[in-house]
Amino acid sequence: MPTIAILSNSAEEREKIRKTMLSYSGHKDELQFVEYSVTDRHKADLMGEVDGDVQAGAIQLLIASDWLETGWDEFSSAELIAFCHQATPGFPFVILTSAEIPDTDKQNILATHIYPVDYFFGQDEDIVRRMVAEIDKHL
Repeated sequence: MPTIAILSNSAEEREKIRKTMLSYSGHKDELQFVEYSVTDRHKADLMGEVDGDVQAGAIQLLIASDWLETGWDEFSSAELIAFCHQATPGFPFVILTSAEIPDTDKQNILATHIYPVDYFFGQDEDIVRRMVAEIDKHL
């Protein structure tokens, strides 16, 4: 069964990620989710725990907010991905960003692993289905 790791400081966002995946994924009947405690810990501990699970094969994909706040550290999830890629190159991930995407780039969002949060949780079911279909390719 594919397991997706979710990292976000927002409980609401974590729940929306689960609901979106369970609504649109072709693997919805098989999906499992794991959440990591983000607050009240050091960045190195969090990164080590996630990387250990990646290396052990306990998770098959990581979905993370673009910025994580632990209480001691604030860092980009891209740092976490780069850290995991040192031992496990090519490990699949999706970063959900709150950054604005220019209209000219909207057609290219599926070509990256960085999805705008407002699209991933948006009303346009076609784009949400396409995003989740891209994620499904890695499960």
